[in-house]
Amino acid sequence: MRLKTLSITLALLYGLVLTGCTSSLRNTQLERVAKDWALVVRASQVIPIYPLSEDLQPGDILLVSTPVEEQVELYKKKGFLPLDQHLARLHPDAYMDFYRNRCLVDENSIPPGLWQQSGQDSLHRWEHAPLAAFPSYQFHVKSGSGLNLAIPVKGVPFALGLMNTGQAYGSISITDAYTFGIDNYRLYEQVQAWSRKHRDLLSYYAPAEGRQQFLRVISRVYLTGGVNIMVHNDDIKGGNLAAGDTASTDKPPVDLIGAEPVAQDSSIIGKYSGKIKAINDLAKSSTPGGNLQVVMATNRRVSLDETFARPLVIGYVGFDMPVLEGGRLGAPISTLAQLSGTKIPPPLSRPDDISLPAVLASAAHMYNALAVQATTSTEAQSVKDDLDRLSMLVPPNSPVYSQGKTFDSVLSHIDYLKMDAHNNPQHQYELEEIYKNLNTAENRRLLRKAIDCVFFGG
Repeated sequence: MRLKTLSITLALLYGLVLTGCTSSLRNTQLERVAKDWALVVRASQVIPIYPLSEDLQPGDILLVSTPVEEQVELYKKKGFLPLDQHLARLHPDAYMDFYRNRCLVDENSIPPGLWQQSGQDSLHRWEHAPLAAFPSYQFHVKSGSGLNLAIPVKGVPFALGLMNTGQAYGSISITDAYTFGIDNYRLYEQVQAWSRKHRDLLSYYAPAEGRQQFLRVISRVYLTGGVNIMVHNDDIKGGNLAAGDTASTDKPPVDLIGAEPVAQDSSIIGKYSGKIKAINDLAKSSTPGGNLQVVMATNRRVSLDETFARPLVIGYVGFDMPVLEGGRLGAPISTLAQLSGTKIPPPLSRPDDISLPAVLASAAHMYNALAVQATTSTEAQSVKDDLDRLSMLVPPNSPVYSQGKTFDSVLSHIDYLKMDAHNNPQHQYELEEIYKNLNTAENRRLLRKAIDCVFFGG
């Protein structure tokens, strides 16, 4: 009895180990599928997405929380990046000007909706969109290695099963490819306008503990309506692949004729057409949900077309913008360059990031404008009050102390000290002290906030 119990226990443990190994192998193969497919798209300088999706378009804003260094490593390892948190979707308002009434784009019809609508004789009107083209993808499958083909299509395992081969080579061409987008300048302006209205939200993603977060803005997408698959039998003796599986089979599920039909022989053409129809019937039953159409089939070669109901997005290009303190956005950086590990020169300083003396040079005009805005804006009034508290930097012995506790008195005191600072060591020292106090992180944030209030309405 003990021996029987031990045998059952060992059998169960073996089953669990085998199941774990099979699951691990399957996960590895699926990751390989995703990576190699992504490499095909990346070769065309496009950032791939996986799985393919129809619901991605220019103006989509993704929140990227992974540090750039980790993104680059992950991008190289997996070949693609998962779509991050979808923070917002902007609808670019310059499509008509960008396309100038081409591709059916007008005031009342904007991408991608105008092409997704069903046409008179089709499910969509993508044929009016700008065209794109991608290189063919070459592959090779050997007997005993399993089907690790790196493409998200069903046609290849089906073709291998038809030819009953475990060794084959072939190519896949991305067909019916389209693209559309908008220029970065106008999209950048729209993103900045959106960010100013959502500073409170973006401030949660400001740098913390040395981690920098980005907004990834998609400016152009690439789509495909299907793929063309050509598979060549490289093992004349046949193999062990069945349609969609690696289980063994004695012969193809449908007998194939040995050569293409001779054009002059109508009887062979009729037989060939019948075989093709039988194969396509098999394709419908073997690949549920797929649209496989066998174009040509022999014992040596099989050619298929796999189409999607509507074109799907396979990749995009765009730009990243770092989220800074207070929810402000930094200069745009090419997403592709960043993910490729390309060294990017630091951007030129923005108006709110220039040196303190440069800010103070126009601070009087800024303060006067802020005072006017404060009469109608509580935000401007709050910023003005914070600036006025800096009047504590003006000593009682200053000739401008009597002006009152306003930020204007600080600016006047700085002007007074600058008049003879080069000849008066005491005034030079006091001037440096004031600059040091104004140059703290807190006061620089306050000055930036004041500039934003004046130029961007808060």
